[in-house]
Amino acid sequence: MGFACYYVWLFVVLWGPLQEYFLVYLPVNQKLQVQNNDRYEKIKETLTSYVTKIRLQFVLFLCETIFDRFLTLFQQETPLIHVLHYELSSLYCLVLLKSLTTDYVDDKVGGFLLDLDFKLNEKQLNNKQIRIGEETRKLLNHLTQKERETFFEDVRKIYHTTAEYFKKNVPLKNSFLSDVQILHPSYRSV
Repeated sequence: MGFACYYVWLFVVLWGPLQEYFLVYLPVNQKLQVQNNDRYEKIKETLTSYVTKIRLQFVLFLCETIFDRFLTLFQQETPLIHVLHYELSSLYCLVLLKSLTTDYVDDKVGGFLLDLDFKLNEKQLNNKQIRIGEETRKLLNHLTQKERETFFEDVRKIYHTTAEYFKKNVPLKNSFLSDVQILHPSYRSV
């Protein structure tokens, strides 16, 4: 797990103890320290907000389901250029499948993924279908309808921004990366 993912995971796991410390222990045992303290008020506001907890849970979902495997694979010390094109293609496909219909994305690979219009309205998953993670979805009951709508708008922005970044920066149409896949041991004949 990458450092950023680890810290998000740690914050989600420690949510209860952090609430206990800042919302119960400090106000009773450190009254003077928390009175008229702007920093404490911001921490208190964050820890009492389900919106914050749900957003963190969603970011953890992204880390675990999209980026963790890719980052772990490429932290190896062995040469992996022969799998880079395939892995980048799989990673981009995974990002697209979180917010787009399977039939639109599923059979596309490599440079063909870059040709997809990920903002096409009729190919977007609705709020019940968009992938946000089971734990995140369970927490949605704590939000108002307006907060839920804002949350799903933010989720779509995150997926669209990620897809846009990939489309601009991932070299899936690079012929060298595509051709070097031939070096993969599974392509070698006996």
